[in-house]
Amino acid sequence: MTALEEFLDSDRRAVAERVAEIFRWIFLVVLVILNNFGGIRLAGAQLFVNVVLVIWAAANVLVMVVLRRGYKPGPQFGLVTMVVDILAGAALVYFSNGLTSPYILALFLAIIASAVRFGLAFSLVCALVVAFIYLFVGGTAPALDDLVSHPQLGLEALGRVFLFLIVALVTALIGAELLRDRRLPISPDAHAQPHRPLPPVPPGTPGVPRVLRT
Repeated sequence: MTALEEFLDSDRRAVAERVAEIFRWIFLVVLVILNNFGGIRLAGAQLFVNVVLVIWAAANVLVMVVLRRGYKPGPQFGLVTMVVDILAGAALVYFSNGLTSPYILALFLAIIASAVRFGLAFSLVCALVVAFIYLFVGGTAPALDDLVSHPQLGLEALGRVFLFLIVALVTALIGAELLRDRRLPISPDAHAQPHRPLPPVPPGTPGVPRVLRT
């Protein structure tokens, strides 16, 4: 890996962690409002959801402090924060009605951040892992509504799995395009284009100054 590629890879990881940090705060604010002021009451799970949100917020404060102190995140740092996001999302789904949980958007953070951190292939793998965890945790949640009250539950769950894959694909493609645009201005090839002289103008061409014919 060249010095340029190492710089771009490190810069992409730093950007991914900053984006993930911002998205965590946005998701946390939305989830706190939904859980405490949004009129959603899911089988007495309000207290458990608040505990998960507090722990998740504390972890994000730690990430924010570390990044503000100039730490350059590596791949291991990204994997750790991704696992924390997945665990937080899985806990929210488990404590809030399983497959029909309105807090599933917490799982999208891990997919979006992994697409920016590691690219298309890894983001699709992450989406599949998140989908499996969602189906397993959601299907075993104690507050899961049965199929009698939600006859379209299976179709709804598959739709969410499909949405995981779509978000991973779109985010990774956008990230790759932005990285390519960033790479072009600082690529050595962009500054080493040979000068191509103009082709000779045949003698007697009307409207062409004499200096261009020589």
